[in-house]
Amino acid sequence: MQPTTRPTIVSSIAIQPALMPVKIAAPYAGISDSSIWEMIKDGKLETVLFAGRRLVLRESLDKLIAEARKAPPVKRRSPNPRARKAS
Repeated sequence: MQPTTRPTIVSSIAIQPALMPVKIAAPYAGISDSSIWEMIKDGKLETVLFAGRRLVLRESLDKLIAEARKAPPVKRRSPNPRARKAS
């Protein structure tokens, strides 16, 4: 008779990673990979080099998202009716 294996239950709490690769950070924030890389380059996002990989600190990304939520909404310019005139 073979022994049965039981799943190990760590806890009922969902684990949020402290570090995430850009491919995960981008959809987490709802933006593109290139936007994440741009924010890293501009110093807006904190990253670490861990096990040979560039990883984004979730705390840094959450802070950036919170700051964006506090910013006033961007006014959209109304289209210029003169620019649409046919020649």
